[in-house]
Amino acid sequence: MGFKKQIIKTSFIFLIFFNLINAQSWEMEAFGTNGISGANAYRELFKKLNYVDRSNIEGSPYNDSIYKTATFYYKDNQKIAECLTRYNAYTDELEMMNTNGDIGVLQKVDFLRVSLNNKLYIALNSPNYKKGENRFFIEKVVHEKYSLYYRESKSLKEGVPAKSGYHTATTSKFINNSEYYIKFNNGPLDEAPLTKSKLLKKFPNHQKTLKTYFLDNNINLKKESDLINLVNYYNSLE
Repeated sequence: MGFKKQIIKTSFIFLIFFNLINAQSWEMEAFGTNGISGANAYRELFKKLNYVDRSNIEGSPYNDSIYKTATFYYKDNQKIAECLTRYNAYTDELEMMNTNGDIGVLQKVDFLRVSLNNKLYIALNSPNYKKGENRFFIEKVVHEKYSLYYRESKSLKEGVPAKSGYHTATTSKFINNSEYYIKFNNGPLDEAPLTKSKLLKKFPNHQKTLKTYFLDNNINLKKESDLINLVNYYNSLE
């Protein structure tokens, strides 16, 4: 019964997005050149952005604060829409601007992919988020055996007021908490520890071969390219 409900929900939201091709309603007229028919459809996929005053916070919740054209895909390759978008790493939201300057954020529908700034965002079930809700992850390596994902994340470090004239106050600031995740076959996402001994335990087979690969290639897990190469190498093993 649960599977049937999921199929119905997936089909419903896909039909909503399919309407992006021809519809001309106000709701989506501003989110790119396409439209989406009906206020119910708009509420299904988008929600209003809550304004947050960041004037007294050091840094930015965005790695790139400029709105750029993002392409939305259904599953792997069905292009369904384009609109001006940016990613908020603090709130984990894709923010979209319409022609009136209004901002909405995309709901984390689990079969959508969003291409933005040469990154492919996908909503996946998060292993360390309340109630197992979806979060946005960036695909790095996608393979039937072993996959690698990256999550852009920022937290807010609250400032501390000066206790007296002899102390200096500190301002609140955004801190980068980005991290990598791995996924074996159809299993759940698992945070990838960036130490050799702990990471090797996450790979179920070929331990000796992987240790040799680490040594021969001087793998530095702080370098994304080395981490990608390691996962690709593992996927090449029989």
